[in-house]
Amino acid sequence: MPRLVSHVVVGIVCFPPNGDCAVTVTHIIDFLDKLMQRQANAGIILCGDFIRLNDRTIVSYPLKQIVSAATRKNNVLDKIYTYLVDWYEVPCILPLIGSSDHNVLFVRAHNVQHVNRSHKTVSSCLVRSSDPSGKALMAHALSSFNWTHLYKVNNCNCIVEYFYTCLYDLLNVYLPVRERKIHCTDKPWITDRFRHLIKHRQFAWKQGDISKYRSLRNLVQRMAE
Repeated sequence: MPRLVSHVVVGIVCFPPNGDCAVTVTHIIDFLDKLMQRQANAGIILCGDFIRLNDRTIVSYPLKQIVSAATRKNNVLDKIYTYLVDWYEVPCILPLIGSSDHNVLFVRAHNVQHVNRSHKTVSSCLVRSSDPSGKALMAHALSSFNWTHLYKVNNCNCIVEYFYTCLYDLLNVYLPVRERKIHCTDKPWITDRFRHLIKHRQFAWKQGDISKYRSLRNLVQRMAE
């Protein structure tokens, strides 16, 4: 078991040649959203026969498709989607079993102890608070600030310096700079804006606001592309 995930959930999909692509993808994404709501640290492995299913939305969830070799004649029909890419080797293609016309996919896990040691690095950076309450207090402080001294200064450089000094003093009071730790496994698209959208998406789900939930879910998916 990878130490960075609480569970590994394996989903099996068989998409028929005449299946409804939109309905299938929506069902998969809805299930993944419900799963991640219950187990935010779960590892996902989605595999099966996808034939010609349009997987753009699945890949942008984001899950990576790790099968590159043909599994039926010259076609890659059997696929594996996961974000635990670093934990597994490249899938091997094995001979057919019985009367099946699909090759067998075999995926071997990497050495877990070796992978664990390479995922312990944590760095930090300084970010300014974006707390909504702090922003409101900052706006109120600016609206009531006494700028009388600013108009008494004759030198342009001194005016600019005084303005920025006052501004940063207020920022440091209401929206201070804080240290934020960044784990080496954080994805590049995991920004404060991204986290904010996910938080509101999950809140919409809990409140039963499905329309808002779907809108935020689509926005999160587009940001992850």
